[in-house]
Amino acid sequence: ALGINYHMLAASETTVSYRDFFLLNIGEGKFDHVFNSVEDQIAQHEFLELLGQANLGSGYFMAKFQLDAKLWLNISRPRFIPVLAEYFLFMELQALAAANAEGQDDAPVEEAPDVMHQLAQLRQHREEGTRLTDLFGPAKFILNVGSAFQRVVSGALRSSIELLTRTKANQVLLENGLGEPEREGALAHIVQGRALTCSATALAAMSKGAEAKNLSSRSTLRRLMVSAGALALESSALLCSCALSSFIQVCKQTPQRIIQMKPLMFCWRVRYDETPSKVRVVNVQNEIGAPDGVGSAPAGHIILPSGCKGSQNIGRFLASMGVTTPAENVTHAKVLQTQVDIMMVYSVSFQTGGSSSSTSAAASSASALSGESGGVPKLTCLSTSIPCSLTAMDRTTAENQRACVMETIDTLPEWRRISSEFPIKVRATTTDRYPANYRTEDGLQSPGYMEDFLLLHLACDAHRAATSIKATLAQCEADVSGLLNTALALSELGVLKRLRDLLTALFFREMDVIELQPPNDMDTQNYREEVFARFLPLDGRTANLNRKRRMVLQTMLNGKIQHGPLQHYCPPGALCCNNSRQQTMTTCALYVTWALVPFQCPAMSRKNWLNQTANMDWVGALESHHGLFTRLMTLHLGSAKTIVPGTDGNAQQPDQKEDAPAVQTDPAGDGFDMWQDALLDELVQSHAAEEAPAQSAPCVAEEGLPAQPNLESQEDMWKEMKRLRRQSAQTYAASSPFNRLYIARQAIGPLHAFMTKVLALSGGQWERKQAAQQALGKPRTFLILEAARGEDLCQAMTQLLQIIFDSPSGVHTDTFTCVHRALKLGMVASGMCAMHALLRRPRDAVPYQAFHLAAQDISDDELKQHAERLAKLPSCLHDEFWAGWSKKYPDETDLLGSECRGLLQCLASIIALDVASIESAHSSTREFANLRSRGWVSSLEEVSSRFVLLQRKRHNKETYAAANNTRKKAREPGASDSQKSGQRKKKRQASISAWNAFVHVHAAGQRPSAELHSRLSKMFRDLSDEEKQPYVDAGQAASAARKMGFPAFATSVDRKHRKKKQLPWNQRMLAGSSSAAPMLLAGDETPAGAIVAQDAEPLDDALIADVGGQVTEHLRKCFPDMYTDFVQNLPKWKDPLQLDEAEQLQLEAFCKEVDVPEVPVAKQWQDSGQSQLRKNLEAYPISNLVRG
Repeated sequence: ALGINYHMLAASETTVSYRDFFLLNIGEGKFDHVFNSVEDQIAQHEFLELLGQANLGSGYFMAKFQLDAKLWLNISRPRFIPVLAEYFLFMELQALAAANAEGQDDAPVEEAPDVMHQLAQLRQHREEGTRLTDLFGPAKFILNVGSAFQRVVSGALRSSIELLTRTKANQVLLENGLGEPEREGALAHIVQGRALTCSATALAAMSKGAEAKNLSSRSTLRRLMVSAGALALESSALLCSCALSSFIQVCKQTPQRIIQMKPLMFCWRVRYDETPSKVRVVNVQNEIGAPDGVGSAPAGHIILPSGCKGSQNIGRFLASMGVTTPAENVTHAKVLQTQVDIMMVYSVSFQTGGSSSSTSAAASSASALSGESGGVPKLTCLSTSIPCSLTAMDRTTAENQRACVMETIDTLPEWRRISSEFPIKVRATTTDRYPANYRTEDGLQSPGYMEDFLLLHLACDAHRAATSIKATLAQCEADVSGLLNTALALSELGVLKRLRDLLTALFFREMDVIELQPPNDMDTQNYREEVFARFLPLDGRTANLNRKRRMVLQTMLNGKIQHGPLQHYCPPGALCCNNSRQQTMTTCALYVTWALVPFQCPAMSRKNWLNQTANMDWVGALESHHGLFTRLMTLHLGSAKTIVPGTDGNAQQPDQKEDAPAVQTDPAGDGFDMWQDALLDELVQSHAAEEAPAQSAPCVAEEGLPAQPNLESQEDMWKEMKRLRRQSAQTYAASSPFNRLYIARQAIGPLHAFMTKVLALSGGQWERKQAAQQALGKPRTFLILEAARGEDLCQAMTQLLQIIFDSPSGVHTDTFTCVHRALKLGMVASGMCAMHALLRRPRDAVPYQAFHLAAQDISDDELKQHAERLAKLPSCLHDEFWAGWSKKYPDETDLLGSECRGLLQCLASIIALDVASIESAHSSTREFANLRSRGWVSSLEEVSSRFVLLQRKRHNKETYAAANNTRKKAREPGASDSQKSGQRKKKRQASISAWNAFVHVHAAGQRPSAELHSRLSKMFRDLSDEEKQPYVDAGQAASAARKMGFPAFATSVDRKHRKKKQLPWNQRMLAGSSSAAPMLLAGDETPAGAIVAQDAEPLDDALIADVGGQVTEHLRKCFPDMYTDFVQNLPKWKDPLQLDEAEQLQLEAFCKEVDVPEVPVAKQWQDSGQSQLRKNLEAYPISNLVRG
C-alpha cells in the first residue's frame, strides 16, 4: 500500500500444503527462502546470529503464519543465559543513556543516513539473480520438456542456479567460471576427462577430505562416473533443444520486424558402425557387493574379460564380484557407436521500408552487413553436434539398429515439433556396406519414424577403398602370408641388433672395394631409380628418413646392386673412404647397416587399411640391394628345410635347386616361350590337388617325415607356433620373392595413395583448411564435391592402367617370367575392377553429381551445363534424395537459383563420406572395456559414460593431439607468453645429500647391487655426527657446483683418459661384438705396437684436372661430413593441411564475429540473459551464399 519494495527472507508453516500454496502464489522475486523448516530457524541453530551477520540491509522482514506461541518464542527470543545476559545488559545501557540524555541540553537531532544507494545495490543484485535464472535458456521450456530423467536434470539445474545467485561471487562464477579445467576434485577430474583411463584407487587419492579416507570411495567414484556421463548426455541434448526452440520462436515473431527469418531446411547427419568383435555381457539386476570391502555400485550390464571362458570361470568371476546371476545369462553382443549432428538453415531478409528514419537506417545497415540488397534473402545455418552413448545389441539386425538409432535421435527433446516448421527435411546417413545398414535406413523411412525426411545414404569411401586393396592382395595370398610370418618371426627382442651385426659381418667378409669410378650404365641407373621410387618413397612423414637412406645407399653401395656381389667403388683420391678398406668397413657398420635396417620389421596386417606398404618397403629395400634379405634370413633363421615326399622317401633340399640349370628365357625379355611351361605347371598342381584327399586318408607317419608334436600345454603350443612362423619365413626368403614383392608393391601403390587421401580428408583439418580459404575470400570446395569430380580416383585408375603397359625396369630381369607378368595383370585388373564397381560408378551418379551445383570455382557456363544435365536426368536414375529434391526445384532455373545452391552448399558442408572416425574410436572403446583393475567394474554403463565424456573432451579440443599441437606452437620463436606457459616445465633437480657423497666415495669402482647398498647403509647409519659432517659439506659443495653447470663430483684423471678412448656411442649398437675392431685414427697404437701414420694429403684440383677428373666433386669430402651437410639441408616436413599464420588469424577473427542482423536469435539470447547459449555461438565460413 505504501509502495515499499519489500523482500521476504523466510517463511515457515507447520502445514506443508498451505506453505506450498503460499510459495506458489507469492510474487516472483519477492521471496528468498533460506531455511527448509521451522526447526532450522530456532535459536539452537543460531538463527538470530546468522541473521545479524548477513547484514542484508533494509527492506526485509519476517513472515509468520499460524505459528503457535511456543515455536515463535523459540524463534524470536534467545534461549541460552549468556545471550539473555547480553540482552539485559544492552537494555540497561540504553536506559542509562536515556537518563543521561534527559539531564543534558537539547541538541539538534542528526539526520537519518541516506540508504538509497544501498537499496539500489540490493535492487541490482535481485535483478541480476533474476536474469541469471535464464542463463541456459527459458526456464519454462527447460522445466517442461524432455523425458522424465531430463526433467529431473532440469529441476536440479534450476535449483542450483537459484542457490548460486544469492551472492555476488557465485553470480560471477555462473557467468565466467563455468567449465574451467583448473578445478580440482574427483568430479572435476571425471567431467574434464583427465581421469578417463585412471584407476579408481588413484582417482580416489586425488580427492581431498573425507572421500579419500572412506572405504567406499571407489564405488562412489563409479557412481560419479556413470552420473557424470548421463548428465553430460541428457543435459546437452536438453540445452540444444532449448536453443533450437528459441530459434523457432524468433522465426514466428510478427512480420513488422526489420529482419525476417524463414525456415528452409532441417538436416540430421547420422553415422553409425558396430564394433568388429563381440563382447560378452551379463545383465545384473541387483547391486554388486564386493567382499573385500570395496563397496557396492549398481551395474546393469557387466562386460566379462576376454580370458573368462567356460561356465566355471564365468561363475567364479561373477561370484568374486558378489553377483548371484548364473553363468547361463551371458549374452554375446556388439556395441553400436553413433555420431549425430544437426543443422538448420533459414533465410534472412531485410525490409527497407519503414515509417521512421531510424527504421530505414537500421535496415540499410543490416543490408550492408549482409552484402545483399534490400529484400533479397541471405542464407544462414546453425549446426551443432549431440553427444551419443554406446548401445549393445545381441543381434546386428535391421530392427535392432533402427531401435538404437531412434533412441539416440529421441535424446533431443521436441525434435519432431522443431523439424515440422521446415519445408525441407533431410537425413544424411553414412555407413559401411553391411546389408543390415541398408535395411535399417529403409526401416527408418517407414510410417511412424522419419518418413517425411529425404534420405541421402552414402557408403563409406574408406571401406570401399580397403575392399579394393583386399581384392588386389588376394592374388598373392602366399606372399602376404610369408611377409606376415616374417614380421612375426623378426619381432622378438634383440633381433634388430642381431640383424645389424650380421650385416656388418657380411660386409667385412664379402664386400669388395674397387678403386674405379662407379658403374654408370642405364640399366643400373634405372634399376636404382625404380627401387628407390618403389620402396623408399619421398612422400608422407617418412620422406626425410628415406632421403637419408637414399643418400647413404647411393654413396656406399654404388655398384650394380641388382647382382649378388657386394661392391663399393672408390676412385683414387676420394675422401669418403681415403682409399682405406678399414674406413669403408667402419662407415658401412655405422651408416649402411642403419640405412638398410633402420628399425624392426613392421607387422603386416590384412585387416588394417594402411599397414601393408611399410612391411613391403622394409623387405623390398633390403632384398633389392644384392639380395641381402635372403642372405640375412639364411644367416638368422637358417636355410629352409622343406621336405617334398618322393617315391623313394628322400628329401629334396632347396640347395639342390640352385645347382639346376637355369631356364632359358626370351632374349627380347617377353618370355612368351614360358607360357606352355606355366600352363603345364598349373595343370600338374591342379591334378595333384584333386588326388590329395584320396591319398591323405591314412594318417601314418612315414620314414623321413617329421613326427607330429604332442601339444599338451600352452607352452608347447606357443613353441610350435613360433617354429611354424620361422619355417614359413625361411620358405618365403628362399623362394626368391623380389619380383613378386615388386609387383605387389607397384600394384597397391596407387590404391594406398588414394586411401591416404581419403583418410586425410576424413579428419577435421581439411575442412578447417577450406573454411580458412573461405574466410580469406578465396573459393573453397567440399568433400562430396571433390568426390563427384573424382580427380583422385581418376589419377589412381590411370596409374593402375599404366602399370599394365609399362615394362618393369626395377625387377630382376634374369628371373622375370610370364608368371610374374600374369601376376601383375591379375593384381592390377582386380584393383581396377573393384575401384570401378565400388567407387567410380556410384560417384558418377546422383546424389554425388548433384553437388556440382555447390561449386564456387567454376564459371557460370559450367554451372549451367551441370544444371541442364541434372534437369534432364530420367526419373529411373534418381535416388531417394534427388527424387524429393527435384520436386522442390524441378527445372534448370530453380536449380541455378541462390536458394537451391545455398542449400546444397549447406548439405555439402555437413555430409560425411566415411566412418573412419568411428572406426578409430573402436580402440578407445575396447580400452575402456578392458579397464577393470584397481576398483573399476567394467560395465556397459561405465564404458558408455567414458565414451560420452571423451566426446566432450574432443569437442573442447582437450585431447592429446590438440595439446601436442599447442606445445609445438609454444616452442616456436614467435610464440606468445600465454602459449609458452603451456610448455612442459623442466624438471627441478634435487639437491645432493650427504648420503650421495658417501656413496660416491665408498662405492667408486664397484658394481651396484643390493648387497652393496645394504652394507653402505649400515656403515652410514653407524657414523657419528662428527664423521658425517665432511660428507654433508661435500654434498653442499656438489649441489652448488651442479647449479653453476659443473659436475657434481670431480672426475679422476684416469676416468677422463678412459672417456677419451671410449668408442662412438652407436658403434657397439650398430656393429656388435662380432664385427671387426673400430677404425684406428692417426697416432693410435695397434695391438702389434705399430703407430698409425697420418693419411696422405688429397689430390689438389690441378692434379685432378690433369688426370681427367677421375675424382667427382661429391666424393671429395669424408662421408661423415657429407652426411652431416646433407641432413642439415633437408627440408622440414610440413603438413599440407596445416594452417599458416594468415589463415589461422583470419579464421579466428571470422569465428569471433557473429553478425546480429544475420543471426537475430543471438540478439535475443543476449537481451534475455541466456549468456551460455550466446557464449557458445561461433561464426563459421561456408560459402559466399551461406554464413554458418
